[in-house]
Amino acid sequence: MSAALVLAGLLAAGPAPTPQPPVEWITDEDGVLELLLAHRDDDRVDGGTLRVDRAKRLVTWTGAPNEIGCKRRFEVSFADVKSVEEERTLPGFHLELREGKPKGWTLMPLPHVTYLLKDPSVKEGDLQQRANDAGLVGPDGAPLRIGGEAGGVGPRVKKRELPDEVDRDVRKAITVLRDALASGGE
Repeated sequence: MSAALVLAGLLAAGPAPTPQPPVEWITDEDGVLELLLAHRDDDRVDGGTLRVDRAKRLVTWTGAPNEIGCKRRFEVSFADVKSVEEERTLPGFHLELREGKPKGWTLMPLPHVTYLLKDPSVKEGDLQQRANDAGLVGPDGAPLRIGGEAGGVGPRVKKRELPDEVDRDVRKAITVLRDALASGGE
């Protein structure tokens, strides 16, 4: 099944994914690791294939075909990959490159694309929430901001809880990518 069709079907399913047959989103053959991933771009979620060629020591990103595919691409050496780690506030994982635009990529295993659409939860401090609810404004007409401990020290951003199978696949993607980058050329 093509990555574009799988991504389109998963996006159309909405926030409550229906049971789908398992998607083979990761392959590792003849020294080449390929991951079918969803990518959170500035204004949309799209899809593509991340390919790690150990013999050539290259990492490439190619968008899936058609309109659901990512329009961005890159090809970098292993040395140009700065980090692969879990995202701090968004679902998925973060791939950071040393150069290029964008340097940071938020990615998610393709079967869990719907979770990449979820933003982090933001909670205001107790007094800040009450000031917002009361419609209090400052001298400039902007909403009144309450700082310090009383205001909750500003908004707190927290990563949304994800099902165990999503967390497991995100950790698997991070592990296989790190292992492939560490063992390149062997």
